[in-house]
Amino acid sequence: MSLEQGQKSVQAYEQISTRLRRYLYNGRDDEAMMVRRFLRGLGPDIWGRLQVVTYTNVSELTERAVNVKKGMS
Repeated sequence: MSLEQGQKSVQAYEQISTRLRRYLYNGRDDEAMMVRRFLRGLGPDIWGRLQVVTYTNVSELTERAVNVKKGMS
């Protein structure tokens, strides 16, 4: 899965990522792998600020990414 955020909001990117994950992996992917994939697909401005922390799940990462994006505005 090589989904990227592009011009989408963090929330829209997360929704698409979650929907695709259900179909592609049928729940066989572990949470750490999903976090890494989600982080890799974020825009470079957000990714660079979030990569130094270890996240336990995609929801936590999404919340942090939204806060970073808000802080950049």
